[in-house]
Amino acid sequence: MASAAAAVTLWHVPSELREVWRDVRNASTQTRLERQLLPARVVGLRETRIFLVAAEVIPRGSTYYVASADTGPTTEAGALVWVRPFATYWLLPRRRTDELGEADWVVSYGGDLDSLGLRYRRVIRSGAEFALAEVARDA
Repeated sequence: MASAAAAVTLWHVPSELREVWRDVRNASTQTRLERQLLPARVVGLRETRIFLVAAEVIPRGSTYYVASADTGPTTEAGALVWVRPFATYWLLPRRRTDELGEADWVVSYGGDLDSLGLRYRRVIRSGAEFALAEVARDA
């Protein structure tokens, strides 16, 4: 019985090694940025440009709120639960808040900025469904 199990294991080893080698080779052909964004793509977040824009535009000491849709044409519904955790990771040291009134910025991943009831100083669009908005504060 043990020898049969060992034979089956040895039979599968070459194909497993080929898969591992393929994965390593594919990762080595990606740019550093592509490798850094890979976690978002693995969980199904196909659009990552909004995170790049947010990291470039939102000042490091600012707070932001993430607004996302329940479903979206470019993102699988199950993947949308990963928008907030990925934003939290990607936008460090900026601070994510779940209190809309505390946010300096809104990162909209398919969300509806108009429905939030805020005024915006500026809105930067990244495609039809994605936007970054600076919240206007009364002086």
